[in-house]
Amino acid sequence: MKYETTKRLKDTDFKRLAGIEPETFELMLKVVVKGLSNFGRLPKLSRADQLMMTLLKRLYWKRRSKTWKHEKRAQRLKSHLRL
Repeated sequence: MKYETTKRLKDTDFKRLAGIEPETFELMLKVVVKGLSNFGRLPKLSRADQLMMTLLKRLYWKRRSKTWKHEKRAQRLKSHLRL
């Protein structure tokens, strides 16, 4: 999802999507833009889009790991009940 489309979201919807407040995103973006110099070829995504993709991927794996933990816990429970 591009950052431009997330600008229209309410603050609560943005936080649900990205996992952080919009103000925090703006602060992070300032740090990223200041810290990364332009080198090599031009990026296809803007710095804001790159940061958004990073946050979305982090949340995806965070949610995914929770389901893995629940599955593991359920398997242990099933094996315990069989004994």
